[in-house]
Amino acid sequence: MENSVKVSIIIPVYNTEKYLRQSLESAINQTLKDIEIICINDGSTDNSLNILEEYSRKDERIKIITQPNQGQANARNLGISFAKGEYIGFLDSDDWVEVNAFEKLYYESKNNDIIMSPAIVFNQAQNSYNSNDSYFSLNIIPNGLFYRDFTYKDCYDFIFRICVAPWNKIYKRQFLIDNNILFPENLIFEDNIFTIKALLKAKSIKVIKDSLFYYRVDNKSSTTHSNGKSDWKKLDIFKIMKLEEAFLKESNEYKNLETYFKFHKKSTLFYWQNKIKHPLVKLIYKTKLWLNYPQIPIISKFIKLNNFRQELNTKLKTPNTYIWIEENQAEYFRKIIKTTKLHNLGFITDNEKFKTFEEYTIRNIQNTNAEKIIGITSSYYKYSEYIKNRLKSKGYNINVEGIIFPLI
Repeated sequence: MENSVKVSIIIPVYNTEKYLRQSLESAINQTLKDIEIICINDGSTDNSLNILEEYSRKDERIKIITQPNQGQANARNLGISFAKGEYIGFLDSDDWVEVNAFEKLYYESKNNDIIMSPAIVFNQAQNSYNSNDSYFSLNIIPNGLFYRDFTYKDCYDFIFRICVAPWNKIYKRQFLIDNNILFPENLIFEDNIFTIKALLKAKSIKVIKDSLFYYRVDNKSSTTHSNGKSDWKKLDIFKIMKLEEAFLKESNEYKNLETYFKFHKKSTLFYWQNKIKHPLVKLIYKTKLWLNYPQIPIISKFIKLNNFRQELNTKLKTPNTYIWIEENQAEYFRKIIKTTKLHNLGFITDNEKFKTFEEYTIRNIQNTNAEKIIGITSSYYKYSEYIKNRLKSKGYNINVEGIIFPLI
């Protein structure tokens, strides 16, 4: 019977023969037995299909659907259309999950539309695990929201910083169908708009603290891995931002979220600029950035950087002052430091001071003598108020000042 399936696990597969067995083993050994495993073979040219067929002979819960290569978004959407479970979960074919992952999520859900958990990052190149990644650990979510029902209205100030990966969540299938929530096809970064739609449409969301998913990084077959071909696809982020903005306006939520969305959009666009290596793509990307933000003339770059350097130098003279930088901007900020010789101020070599918000301000502040936090942010959003509120929610009453640096 259709309703006997508690969770449908959808696995898009494209040329991941190296990791596929580990992924499938974690799926078929789930302690939640009432599952179906829908594998979309998206035109694989390696041994992936043979591996899928091998496992389907061992476990009748595995269903294989083969199609010409259409991309991850199309494969996931196809999986949704075939799913019969009460809930839908996703698993990338180069990742894996704890054997009790879907049981924990399913039985923690009390009719929630979405329930999610933190993920552990596995660095393939270094063979190391990180359970404290500031993005995948869901540390942005206040402790008071864990294990309770909430909606997006409880998280206006950080909704765009919640991990957009669909694979650390399960979704009520009927919720996705009723709201026509699907992945935009023929684009990468499709997770962004899918997750924003789901979060804003959900009547009940829950987060648990168990880290149940393993996310593999430094995998060269990943869609966001930087090379000549994939760099061209990174231009899709501009389309994704337009889709997000259009959805917010259609949902009549743009006015409530405008400040947060603008910050999210700008920091995201500048973040991905620094991930592009192909020179022509980089030129096109920078041109698109300028068209999005013409109010920041390129010619004023060095003037802005000099003013920034002087202001920061003055503020750092105060004893027990520490630096905070938004993580999405940290890589670019390091380049600014290098090009303006800001490291001569002496604080960059002090690892205690140069930390992102989640890595330093939230988790480690109790180990310092900090009396002041300098929040480095962009000109259109006074992020120091956000930092102050987040610190206050954690029980710290520390002076916070903002300083502007040019995102250009």
